Amino acid sequence: MAKRRPPKLTPDDHARHAEWQRMVRERIAYHEQKAREEDERRARERGR
Repeated sequence: MAKRRPPKLTPDDHARHAEWQRMVRERIAYHEQKAREEDERRARERGR
């Protein structure tokens, strides 16, 4: 069975993909920040 070639992307497709990737990176950064804040909060509570 032959490998399928990915379709050629138009400039609009590239722009949509880049925008989607930007949003994904922002969401990951948001959740990483929230996790750091939660870790710091837990560390402060343990230190009491």
